Amino acid sequence: LRCSRANHSCRPNGFFRVSKDGHLALVARRAISAGEEVTISYLPESELLQPLARRQRSLTRFGFQCRCERCCADDLRSFRCTCQALVEYRDGGW
Repeated sequence: LRCSRANHSCRPNGFFRVSKDGHLALVARRAISAGEEVTISYLPESELLQPLARRQRSLTRFGFQCRCERCCADDLRSFRCTCQALVEYRDGGW
């Protein structure tokens, strides 16, 4: 099994998926522009919904302080959740 590493973001544009036969794929969560870095979250979806300070505490085990677009933004309320389950719920898919 081979896989590339991916950097963390609190607003990731990708995620890893493991198929039933054990293949690992890096999948886009949204459209990714040419030249844009593909990122994943090192945190579970539930922790991405937490305030900045709590996310930063959770990331200390990885040995870095997150400086992604979301963490550096002045107004964190502008973050739009891209969790597929929440998007489907919001759009009446349940």
